[in-house]
Amino acid sequence: MRVIESDNVKNKKVELSFTDYRIEGEVKVIDWYDHEGMLYMDSYNVDSLDLEELKTGINDGGFGVKKIVSATIDIYENYEGWHVFKESMEIEL
Repeated sequence: MRVIESDNVKNKKVELSFTDYRIEGEVKVIDWYDHEGMLYMDSYNVDSLDLEELKTGINDGGFGVKKIVSATIDIYENYEGWHVFKESMEIEL
């Protein structure tokens, strides 16, 4: 649980429960003409930071490429829709 405190208007305290991890980033791809490039992924959520679970959501943002080579992802902790940056990671596929 993460507690957010504010000095605004009567010292409010809000408690938010951790729900999952939100993953955003970009992928290195090879297109159908064998050219390399980079694309933004559609973001996705995972329950754990297990490498195999992270790999299952890696995508080309709907572009439709021949191959995804690797991904550079940013991991955010999700507290009921509020995202807190945790770390970045490079994943080879």
